[in-house]
Amino acid sequence: MGTKAGSLRRDPMHRVEDFVTSDRPPDQSNEVKEGKGEPAPPVQLPMRPYDLAQRVTKLAEDGKIDDAISFVKSSPLASQNTIVWNTLLMYIFKSGRFNAGYSLFIDMKRRGFKPIPSTWTILFQGFARRAADTREPISELFMDRISSAYTQFTKVLEGLKDVNPFTVEQFIIPFNAYLDLLLAIGRHQELYNVFLSVEDYPPLKADAVTYAIVLRCLLKRPDVPWKGETGEVKEIRDAQLARKVWDQMRSGRKEGIIVPVDSHLFSAVLRLMSISPRIADQQYGLDLIEEYLGLIKPGTLSPTQGTKVPRNTYGQPLALTGYSFHLALLLAVRMRRFRYVLNYLQQVQDSAWAANVLETGHMNLAINAHGELAAAKGSTDVEEAFETIDWMIRQEQLDPRVWSKVVPNQETFTSMLRACWKGRNNYNFTRKTFALMTGYDHLDFDKDDEPKKPRMRRGRTFLPDAQGMSCLIRSSLSNIHNIHHAFRILKHLGLDRFFEDGGRHGQTRRDQRVTAFYRAKLGEAILAAKSTAGLNLPFDANWLGEASRRSYQAKDNFERNWKVGMELKEWMGETLPWNSVNKLEERTDAIPVVAPEPKGIQARLLAA
Repeated sequence: MGTKAGSLRRDPMHRVEDFVTSDRPPDQSNEVKEGKGEPAPPVQLPMRPYDLAQRVTKLAEDGKIDDAISFVKSSPLASQNTIVWNTLLMYIFKSGRFNAGYSLFIDMKRRGFKPIPSTWTILFQGFARRAADTREPISELFMDRISSAYTQFTKVLEGLKDVNPFTVEQFIIPFNAYLDLLLAIGRHQELYNVFLSVEDYPPLKADAVTYAIVLRCLLKRPDVPWKGETGEVKEIRDAQLARKVWDQMRSGRKEGIIVPVDSHLFSAVLRLMSISPRIADQQYGLDLIEEYLGLIKPGTLSPTQGTKVPRNTYGQPLALTGYSFHLALLLAVRMRRFRYVLNYLQQVQDSAWAANVLETGHMNLAINAHGELAAAKGSTDVEEAFETIDWMIRQEQLDPRVWSKVVPNQETFTSMLRACWKGRNNYNFTRKTFALMTGYDHLDFDKDDEPKKPRMRRGRTFLPDAQGMSCLIRSSLSNIHNIHHAFRILKHLGLDRFFEDGGRHGQTRRDQRVTAFYRAKLGEAILAAKSTAGLNLPFDANWLGEASRRSYQAKDNFERNWKVGMELKEWMGETLPWNSVNKLEERTDAIPVVAPEPKGIQARLLAA
């Protein structure tokens, strides 16, 4: 018997299952016999922590949070571990029971379970969830618990020297979660001080998320100088501090600490450089565009020597996305370097990742840039702006799925009409733009007959709004025949379309102000066209009188209710010469720019 058993043990073809009957589990196959040959009762092993965590998850997802808490607390200690308590904490905070969550965290520690990095992350993110709930004010007790939790966390950080490097890297995640918590409760200066304290825990190193949170903090902090800061303008103070943070991040390269700069981190610093009114900060932003987006400046054949743009496996710069590219264009617009806008766009258009980055908003900024450059003598920017729209349409026809983000919209055609007006009243391209925009044949408006029905396509053809119509009429002022053409369009579309309110439901004060502004601009254009044409307008006198009445009414409404000094005009985007404030002159409409938060009269008007 012994020989047979020994041979079986040596035989590799036999498995443990060969010695276990099919009707009993393996752990009961060799039961100990006691007494009179009766089997001993089966040993009840405690539930594994993994199974307990799964049971907690099931109860919590069924809405039985209290049952989950009771089940964990009544389970043997052998079935519990930190992961089980993490699971319970996560669902408690998710359900909005923040006080219960903190009490469970304390209970977990009392039972001898040591928090791991994910425990602290769940705790701080749970507090941040409470801070984001604005329905109730934050209590002093809540703030005390945040302070107590962070004090406990710092004691853990102080002992990181004796922890293996892999675990140390994980502790930056809860550190970032605490920074996010401070941002949520508005403790901006404390956030910055905690960020600086990362140097007090030598193994711990700030990562890209850390720096991105700090830069977001600078964007959101109130207009109150921190201790040691100088300067009256918040945007300049923010940019100075952002440059300091960015240079600190770069300095880690000497020690071999490379922080990967993704689009979130890059976009945060570029926004701060864009809103600063100081040229040095804006120039710093242009240098960052070249360094991280790989977009060189006009007149440059290659990037600055030594520049190595971080790229992904496909060659695309890590920081280059649709949003970061939009910010790069806006910075160039704010600096009124419109050739930079066109140069940047051309480089992305020529790249292999153009379809991943380009969007309609980028193309609209380029068309607006062409409009700003179109006034120069001998300029071809109006033609180039129209070619931009043509390129957008062709790309969509080439592959609608890939190029769906560059489809022309209402703003695209309005920007083109504006470029036609700015480009020395180029009415030939105004005609083409109107036809492409609306589906009408522009030749039908050369005579008084009713035009043919337009070829409309949903989401692809648009009728002009007050802003677009004002640009169309202003571009016609160089020629009587063009004025007749523009007025036939105005008459066919109807005055009500441009001058009727249609209700203000859902409109903000700013929306109402913008609408009033462009109605006034359209009124000015109509009156200027009538003055230029004199008595040579072959239209019904009643209709002309009604057009004049509504034009004066729109102008008067804006003058009385919305036009409040030069400060507001600049904010609305006007570039009036200082010596012509009180004159009725043509004022250029604005390209959208990243503007500082409104102050003074702007803030009072917005709050009204």
